[in-house]
Amino acid sequence: MTQLKDKIEEKQNSANKMLNEARGKLQEKQAEANHVLADAKDTLEKGQTVANGRLTQAKGLAKEVWGQVTNNDSLRRTGKKEQTKGYLQATYGNNWLVRNKTTVVALTAAAAAFLTYFFSRKNAATS
Repeated sequence: MTQLKDKIEEKQNSANKMLNEARGKLQEKQAEANHVLADAKDTLEKGQTVANGRLTQAKGLAKEVWGQVTNNDSLRRTGKKEQTKGYLQATYGNNWLVRNKTTVVALTAAAAAFLTYFFSRKNAATS
């Protein structure tokens, strides 16, 4: 009787060992599948970001051209800004713009202030 119990325990231990190995392999495969899925989602998101950036560029170009046709300086400037925003979005992605929004706004304001100062000084010198 004890031999039969020993054999049963041995078979149970062997079955448990095989089951644990199978669970480990399954977890490895699940982790691998999750990694592949995350990469696919990231690639899709990047593609969508690039497409949205290109669309924003096209809208900006349309606004700029319409501003030239209607002789509307404000619309032309808005169009150029949208083209720049679209270029940054297509090149660097939304995450870059979101992370560096304050920096982009500050640099844009500084550049605008410098250009305004430069051209107002140039115009004052020629007058």
